[in-house]
Amino acid sequence: MGFNKRFVQELDVLMERRKNYNSDEEFLSAVVGKSDALIGSCESIDYLDQIYESIKKERDSGSRD
Repeated sequence: MGFNKRFVQELDVLMERRKNYNSDEEFLSAVVGKSDALIGSCESIDYLDQIYESIKKERDSGSRD
């Protein structure tokens, strides 16, 4: 089995692409998928991290209801 790396697009491209998805989870799955490593600008990686944290927070708050 190999090491899967993915090149992340620039922040403005990611933000524009996000508009084409119905949810953050769907977007993150399409962009990150099953990658072992992401390669890209700090801004792009930070943006994806923020989306991941938002998803995680929603899941955590939903499981407590």
